[in-house]
Amino acid sequence: MPSILMLHEHADGGMPQSVEDEVSLLRRHGMPVETMALDMTDSRPSLWRGSQAGATYNRLSQAIQDCGAQVLHIHNRWPSVPSVVYRAARDANLAVVQSLEERCVSCIDKGCRNCQGRRSGEEGVSPAKGLRAGMRRLAALWRQQVDRFVARDDVTRQHYAAAGLPLRRIALKPDVCPDPGRAASTWGRPRQGVLVLGAAVDMPELGALLNDLPVPVTLIGEGMNSLDLGSGVRQLGALNRDALSREMSMAQLLLLPSLGGEASCSSVFDALAHGLPVLGAQPGVLCPGVTGELLPMDGRDGWREALLAMLADRKRLIRMGEASRRLYEERYAPAVLYRTAMDIYRAAIAEAP
Repeated sequence: MPSILMLHEHADGGMPQSVEDEVSLLRRHGMPVETMALDMTDSRPSLWRGSQAGATYNRLSQAIQDCGAQVLHIHNRWPSVPSVVYRAARDANLAVVQSLEERCVSCIDKGCRNCQGRRSGEEGVSPAKGLRAGMRRLAALWRQQVDRFVARDDVTRQHYAAAGLPLRRIALKPDVCPDPGRAASTWGRPRQGVLVLGAAVDMPELGALLNDLPVPVTLIGEGMNSLDLGSGVRQLGALNRDALSREMSMAQLLLLPSLGGEASCSSVFDALAHGLPVLGAQPGVLCPGVTGELLPMDGRDGWREALLAMLADRKRLIRMGEASRRLYEERYAPAVLYRTAMDIYRAAIAEAP
């Protein structure tokens, strides 16, 4: 059983939820895992030269020695890991695994809104141009220094392959989604209402979409409690995991009008675990016609029509909800993802120089 050092970025002073879930899963199966946080919020090249680079190298090298790691697994939401990290891993003869957690890095030529406002790290260079140049450098570095990449869905996998990473070395493994239990996914009791997850900016026409629906509506997410949608809509703002699970177990449909990367993708996995059909815009995980329906973000007129059609057919919702839970148990349950993780780590060790 390999020993893992999990390197992650700071998340408001703590560990990102996806990394915490991953570490917990591995430790429950007896795998030795240690963690190390690195402040990667500012990726300007000048900050990763000289004394700071040396300090990072020494700190990581000491952590590797202390835990006896065989694999360095890098989790970073934005590809700002300094090259010195890879050098420290290679000097210690570690296999390197890297999670690809931001799809937009490979589609920046299209002016993806997720890239708006990002710093390129180069003075006088537009963010889009700087990011394109940065991706070319990163792809070259990663091809040399990373033994296995991990993508959460096939859309992300294909995007990164198109950006220059070897498809053969990009493994598929979603983020860990804790099992709420079959009782939370059953349709053997009353389930009613539409649950809406996202940010207030995702769909400005949200009021028109939700107006006069035949079922209760609950809004959850950053900024959602500030929208003026009338007295018939519950607006709860951001919820912790347990509270969100309770809402998902009681709802009959999840509306997910967002292309918001990690949060949106994770919400689809949560919905599968809770037997909750999805009407969403996030490709890659949702199975149209089986576990929900997929609509384009720019096709706003079709959203209300699709929403009303799904709500009018309860047998269809039950069928989709049961299919969602089966898919979760077959592909995304923690025990399945543990076996997938082990396969990835073993493959990385086998291919490491």
